[in-house]
Amino acid sequence: MQSTSDERAPLLGETNDLDAIPVAPLIEEIREHLEANLDTALSWQSLIEPNINLALVRPIVLDWRERNNKACVFAFLQVRCHFLEEAAQDIGNIKLHETRAEICQLVASRLLRSFSMRELIDVLTYDFAPTQSDPPRDLTARGGKKVERFNCLELAIEGRAKYFVSNSLVQEVLIVQWHI
Repeated sequence: MQSTSDERAPLLGETNDLDAIPVAPLIEEIREHLEANLDTALSWQSLIEPNINLALVRPIVLDWRERNNKACVFAFLQVRCHFLEEAAQDIGNIKLHETRAEICQLVASRLLRSFSMRELIDVLTYDFAPTQSDPPRDLTARGGKKVERFNCLELAIEGRAKYFVSNSLVQEVLIVQWHI
């Protein structure tokens, strides 16, 4: 009996290309962009209104969609967690940090449509390191500790990204994973 190439392929795909993606610069770029370009606190309802969406959210989504980077969803969720931490520490600007965090969640959710189902499984389940591609000298700045790796699903849960987790594409991947 001959086995097909599908039977020999890894269940969750190859991840060598994901290991090579420089995640740390993405996280820094997203954080700096939002800090430089968003200085107004907005409610969730305001963020999903068509005029705000077209002016603020859609350009970010289109820019990142063109890059076709499988780590971008992870980076946006990581930056969301960063802004939530900032909100907890900076009481005076809590609403501003929460707005930035919500934009990260919204963009991450919209970027999911950029990937095929095969790619989406990789994007959501691959364990990225937030410092992936950081120079080795940065390890000493963190006390020589190894940085934990997370996948998008774990990060979304940690960052209380309910809108992201409830996205139909995320739900579909969870169902597929559950039945494997």
